[in-house]
Amino acid sequence: MGREILITPRTFRLANAEQAGKLEELGYKLIFNPYGRLLTEEEMINLIGGVEGIIVGLDPLGIKVLESAPNLKVISKYGVGVDNIDMAEASRRKIIVTNTPGTNSLAVAELTMGLILNVARHICCSDRKIREGQWGKYQGFELKGKSLGLIGSGQIGKEVALLAKGFGMKIICYDLKPDQEWARKVGATYLKFEQLLAAADVISLHLPLGDDTYHLLSREELNIMKPTAILINTARG
Repeated sequence: MGREILITPRTFRLANAEQAGKLEELGYKLIFNPYGRLLTEEEMINLIGGVEGIIVGLDPLGIKVLESAPNLKVISKYGVGVDNIDMAEASRRKIIVTNTPGTNSLAVAELTMGLILNVARHICCSDRKIREGQWGKYQGFELKGKSLGLIGSGQIGKEVALLAKGFGMKIICYDLKPDQEWARKVGATYLKFEQLLAAADVISLHLPLGDDTYHLLSREELNIMKPTAILINTARG
């Protein structure tokens, strides 16, 4: 059996043809996702048996799948979040796990600002009403002078802050590991979690999914927020 690499992300073949070619030049047989969608656990088990490496998207890599891959040496996450990978089991099996932080930070930040503008100016609602033949009038609000609360100030949060500053927004942040040097440079202020919830006009989540971020916002936290606040979630937390 030749050296095999399983590639599950559907866009990899189109967006990374050069990289795929280099792997083939090195003698690897590439196995691409044959279904054109996220793979199930059973499908992963059926495909992963003989591979030495896997380039994975959001497909499940839990203990059952890893047990079915005795030759697996490297897991390369096609993205940032590794919550679909059983990291403890991978470590126990001495499987190297890599990811690609920063590659989509600006894209997610721009999407975040687009969603903020959409809600603040009722863009989708207005578009829908016009398509239905109705002329609805919505009272939006300007972003200038409003407080943007970033829960998580990693690479994506920092990109959002820069974009929001261009709209004249005030930046407040909460992070378990505050980057005070960055905050001084951009004029951001770190607050306690509850303080941020109470002060922000817009709250944007930029967190990984983990035990400490699962169900981070419950009824109690939502009740602390301003009644008019916008909540944006482009994260896994």
